[in-house]
Parts: sequence; structure tokens; C-alpha cells
Amino acid sequence: MELCIALLVMLIGGVSALRGESPETPELLPVHRVDIRCWDGVRLRGEVVVPIFRHEGERFPVLLYPTSWAAPKWEYLLSQVRDAFSRYLTLAYTPRGWWFSGGLVDIGGYLDRKDITSIVDWVLTNYDGVVNASAVGMLGISYGAVQSVLGAAFEPRIKAVVAMSGAFDLRFALYPQSSVNMVVGTMLMDSGRSPIGHLPQYTEEFWKNLKASVNVSGILQWALEHSAAGFLQEINARKTPVMLSSNFQDRLFRPDQALRFYEGLTGPKRLDLNLGIHGSYEVEQMLKLWHRSLWPLVQQWFDHFLKGMDNGVEKRSPVSFEMRNVHDSRVSFPSWPTDRVVRHGLLLGCRGAAKAGTLSPLPRSFPTTAAPDVLENCTDILPHVVHTGMTAGLPVLGDMFQTYVDIPVTADFHKLPHNGTVIYVLATAPPDDMDIVGDPVLNVWVVSDTSQFQLDVYLYDLPPSSHRGVLITDGTISSRNATVGEAILLRVQLRALAYRLHAGHRLVLGLNTFCDLYDHVNQEPHQLRVVYKGVDPPAALEIPATAESSTWRF
Repeated sequence: MELCIALLVMLIGGVSALRGESPETPELLPVHRVDIRCWDGVRLRGEVVVPIFRHEGERFPVLLYPTSWAAPKWEYLLSQVRDAFSRYLTLAYTPRGWWFSGGLVDIGGYLDRKDITSIVDWVLTNYDGVVNASAVGMLGISYGAVQSVLGAAFEPRIKAVVAMSGAFDLRFALYPQSSVNMVVGTMLMDSGRSPIGHLPQYTEEFWKNLKASVNVSGILQWALEHSAAGFLQEINARKTPVMLSSNFQDRLFRPDQALRFYEGLTGPKRLDLNLGIHGSYEVEQMLKLWHRSLWPLVQQWFDHFLKGMDNGVEKRSPVSFEMRNVHDSRVSFPSWPTDRVVRHGLLLGCRGAAKAGTLSPLPRSFPTTAAPDVLENCTDILPHVVHTGMTAGLPVLGDMFQTYVDIPVTADFHKLPHNGTVIYVLATAPPDDMDIVGDPVLNVWVVSDTSQFQLDVYLYDLPPSSHRGVLITDGTISSRNATVGEAILLRVQLRALAYRLHAGHRLVLGLNTFCDLYDHVNQEPHQLRVVYKGVDPPAALEIPATAESSTWRF
């Protein structure tokens, strides 16, 4: 195996040299398979790639690569090769509990925290005279991002981190808006079993209890303590530079998490939101290192904060969103939240006996507490129906098809049943293109005939002269102890997006009570009644749009 790795490294090094991205002659980089003995005797497996010395006394900054959930230690080999040619010594390691590393998976807890200190101790001791002890960084994808942010919070020798597709708040990943995320939980539990992973027994109990609504508050407290959101204060106290990357179609760790976490950071920071499912954008870019933008930007981040290079990375707009339906286009902002994105309110108009209700612009932007007088004394009945024609797509596959094969999730509004769905259509199509950037939010009042129910929300782009809408974002909220017969306000956060609504297109909002992605709260017959009159704040959809792309004229 070591010989195969060495040959691969030499081949990549030779090709890169011919392209002018490494030394003038191909070099065989030293690759070391290592066992790291941690503070409690547990051994972690890793791979070290050492640059070729160019002059006597050269000292290399260090990059630590904790692997992703269920990934082997050679996950980052291509990136390690690139970093070696950029004069970094790299150590990719498998955190405890995975593959051939010892112990049980700790999921970003105290043991992982202590392991990071042991790893820094080990690399500085074993490569004394080779590395620059004052220039150590961490980066990783998914579970590796969790470990990296953990290092930023609790290991003072970590001077900069890059966290990609990370679980910045496990509470929202496992239990978003009181809904059990079956896709996330099932995938994490199944992939964490032997022989790949060794999860502690309590995780099985947590997952079982979460689905049964047992000790939810205790599980969510544990999730916070094992999330980046739980040690934000420690990161801010150290002002560790943190670069974040997340993907819009990621249903494991939604981009909303990255937005909220970025808002809470007070030190040097950067956020890139991209097209892709969980980890896909980062891996895709890693396999095309010298052609795409993300990994060169990662290198610039570390070059600046570990090597002190004045490369301008800190002067670039720190927030960047990739537009979903505009080829090779990004929109950037100097901060987030930003006054360049305005939240507009679209009032929900009752459907009644018609085929659809309406979305009409409120006279001013959100937030608002005054309910307009134009509301009708009307309600819409939404019975619980499983198959209605409105869905968030096939779990995992739907988002992959949408991102990489350009097969979007759609709904045919002519075929939607009146019983089991309610849709609202934008009253007048915008005359200009409008860039929707951020996370839409629906405020809706419902009266339920049961204490447990689920409301699923879908937002579509409806082209002119078409009856088939393209799903652009969605959200789900569950109630487990509603007061029967009493109007309650549901505030549903939809997935963040960056999407251009072209001139002449309309937004369509859809509601139903079933989504395959989440646990079914109540499978017995029940119904919701959507209320519009006499409620404050009004039933309305908040749409974040860039101020320069549209004045929201109708």
C-alpha cells in the first residue's frame, strides 16, 4: 500500500510539475504511515506527507486533516500532495472510533478535544526541526469540519481553520423545527456501525428516543455541547480565523446552519455557499484542484494566516453565494446580514373555492406587526393526505439529480388535489429579474384538530404559460403538543438559496402535511385550518432579495 501511495504521489507531482504548479522537476514526496498515541493510550492512524527541503533550515507550517464521517485516512491525499508542493507538512488522521483508529466515536466531544491536543503535540515532537510550531492549521469536510472547529475553540496552537460541509449545529441537523430528520439520522447511524465505525451505545438510545419524543430536551442539550454552536464563545475569545463552506442542496447539514454560525463569529471569517449536496462540491473541487476556485482559496487562507503572505484574501468580499440557475455566477457581500438584501413580505390570500390563493406584496418590508385590512374572513381546510404531488424529491437522489443532471423536482399544479394541498400564486409576475438570496420564512396561522401534526412548505418557480413549477426551496415544521382548536403561529424557515427569479416568472407557495424526509408525526386522519383574518402578525411569506436586482414592482 505504501508503494502504491508513493507512486501515485510521484505521478501527480510529475504531472503538476509539467503544468507549472510545482517544482521544475518531479520529486518523490516522503509519505509516512503513522500511529499516534493519544493522551489516554488510544492510537489514531494517519498519513504524513512531507515537502522536499529546498534549503537548509527550512521550516514548514502544518496542516491537520481529520477525516470525514466514515472516511478512511487517505481521503485527502490529493490535497496533501498539493499542500506539500506549496511547502506545507500535512497530517491526515482518522479520528477515534473510525476504521483502524482505536476507541469509540466521540462526535466532537471532550475526548476528541483532548485528541487534537495530543495530535499537535505528536507532530511538533516527531517533526521537531522540520515544522514551524507557531503555524498550525486544521481543515476538513463534514466530520472533519466538526473536528477543525473544535480545534479552533480549544487548542491555542491552531492558528486558522477551514470547515467545509460541517454540522455547525447538530440540534438543527437532527431535529429541525421539531421534525425528526430521518435522512440524517438513518445515514449517520448506519454508516457509523462496525466495521467502519464504533459508535457508543448511547447514540442508539438517543436516536430511538428522539423518534419516540422521549427526553428530547436532554438529547438537544447533548447535541449543542457537541456542536460548533456550543463553543462559539471560545472561538470568538481566541479570534481564530475561520473559513466556512456549505452547499445549498445539503440536507444533512443545511446551509442555514453555516449562515447562523457565520453570523455569530467575531474574528476573521469567510463563508462560501455553493451548489451541491453534502460534501460534494468540496470533493469535486478537490479532484480538480488546479481548475476550480475553492481549494486555491483555501490555500490562500492558510498562506495568509499561517505564512503571513499579503495575498489579499482578507480584502475579498467575505460572503459568497453561488447562483443556482445562472451559469458560473456568484453574488458576494461585505457582511452577513447585509443591507444589500431586503426582506419583502408577500401576504397570503385565502383560496376558498378557487384553485389557488394569492401572494400579494405587503405595503412595506418585514418585520411588521400590523395586519392589513384587506384580509378576508376566510379559512382553508388542509386535510392530512400522504401522496399529493408536492414533495421535496427522493431522499439524496432528488438533490443529486437536481444538481448534477439538471433534473429538478417539480409539481404539476393542474394535477394537484384540492383535498390535501393549498397553493398560493404570486398575483403579478415581476417585470425584472430578481435575485432571491438567503432563507425565506413563512409565517402562517393554523388551527388543528389534533395536538400532533406536521406542515410541509414548498416554494416553486412557475415559468410563464406553464402549469409545472420547479421546486427552489422547502421547509418542514412539526408540532407535538398543540392546543386543539386554538390558532397558533407557525414560523417555518425554508432552506437558504441563491436563485434568480426571471422576469415574467411567478413564485408559487405550496402547503401539505407529509414529507418523506421526516418522521411522520401523526399518521391518523386529521386536518389543519389555515386562518387569515384577525391574526397578528399577518399570514405572509418573507422573501430575501438583493436590493439592486429588483425593486419588487408589481
